[in-house]
Amino acid sequence: MELTVIDDFVSKLKQNKKVDRTAWKEFDLIGLFPDIGRGTRLVKANRQPGTMPLVTAGQFNNGISCYILPPKENEVFENCVTIDMFGNCFYQQGQFVCDDNVYPIKNIQNKYVGLFIATVLHNAVEAEFDFSKQVRLKQLQQIKIKLPVDKDGNPDFKYMEKYMQDLEVWVMKKF
Repeated sequence: MELTVIDDFVSKLKQNKKVDRTAWKEFDLIGLFPDIGRGTRLVKANRQPGTMPLVTAGQFNNGISCYILPPKENEVFENCVTIDMFGNCFYQQGQFVCDDNVYPIKNIQNKYVGLFIATVLHNAVEAEFDFSKQVRLKQLQQIKIKLPVDKDGNPDFKYMEKYMQDLEVWVMKKF
């Protein structure tokens, strides 16, 4: 597929799927998702080929650098939003392991909420972190994200899920 076709599609998507964020509320990331893990250092020489995704710091391929046989000492994470040291955020569906430059945010309700949170989180941090200022646990404790709220002022996870499901259907119809 040519890049101009993709650029045209993204432009149309932005026009058709605008979100009214005027009633959104700011939340502490740690307050919403207090269970944030951290991967384990795993040098290339100690990686054995396998089927488990290894998520590392990177902006491409959902941060997956290769597939390995996870060492016994590495925690296996599942269905998490990940944020790496550069502020790249992705939803990881299924099981994976990660290196020590990646922080998996656990207890995400489902894939659609995870995709929504990953997008909002990425937009909140993309201009703040890079090679010179990296995300570490201390910085995670200070991150705030704006989310849609329900009538009681709590994060509206049902809205997030429905929005991403509708977006998925819209994209599928276009292709």
